[in-house]
Amino acid sequence: SSETVSSSSAAPAIDCSAKTIKSNTEIMVDGRKVIVKFPDNFKNDKPVPMLINYHQIYGSASDWSNESKTGKKALAEGAISIYPDGAQTPDAIMGQAWNVGPCCTNADDVTFTRNFIKELTEKACVDPKRIYAAGWSMGGGMSNYAGCALADVIAAAAPSAFDLAQEAIDKGCKPARPFPVLNFRSTNDGVVNYNGGLSQIISSMPITFMGAKGTLAKWVELDGCTGEPKKTNKTINGGNYDCEIYETCQGGAQVGLCSMNIDHNEGDPDMAWDFLKQFSLP
Repeated sequence: SSETVSSSSAAPAIDCSAKTIKSNTEIMVDGRKVIVKFPDNFKNDKPVPMLINYHQIYGSASDWSNESKTGKKALAEGAISIYPDGAQTPDAIMGQAWNVGPCCTNADDVTFTRNFIKELTEKACVDPKRIYAAGWSMGGGMSNYAGCALADVIAAAAPSAFDLAQEAIDKGCKPARPFPVLNFRSTNDGVVNYNGGLSQIISSMPITFMGAKGTLAKWVELDGCTGEPKKTNKTINGGNYDCEIYETCQGGAQVGLCSMNIDHNEGDPDMAWDFLKQFSLP
């Protein structure tokens, strides 16, 4: 089906010929590495979506760029996939992490994210209305937190294995617009308890997980969702996914939770990407 768009409402054309980054590379932003991967046969002739993949605590951009199933799925679907490095944790024992308010680094990861988005939209053929976030474990925490602080530049998120932090909510989580988010959480997660609770993985930075259902309820509230969620149940690669998605939220947003039974793990990449790619910034 072809779409006709009147010139008055058409998005301004992005001239990709002037973009300097066209193939896999690493860039440095605020002293940190961001790995940039382009889809196969990328022609650099039209703007494409971009997925930000946040790594786990004690992880790195390098590790996660090889491991993230959702990142690979986005690439296979023609999106640019990027992998930023977290800053060091204060105790230096837990490696690199994200500041999801008030754990687990002292870095300003909101500004860092804004800065690498700005650089990549300037230098690569990215559609600025279709930038998404995903991540696993603490990277899931950062992609949840992105909804609080980055909803004006990130269209939607699909976090895995981490909740919103109660402290971040107490500090003020005010999305710039209703933020579409689908969380993947395992009922048998041995690292981040499905029911939430206190974490002191870094003793000087305690954090309170809101739990899978608590995080869902908070996003439903923040996005003004109404009615009952649409429920589905799927078995994929031996894992059972029990999903509930609110499809009637403000601004066309959707909010969901897929409860799994595969321990501390990334969600199904097909479900994650299918959810994300529906959304674009207004």
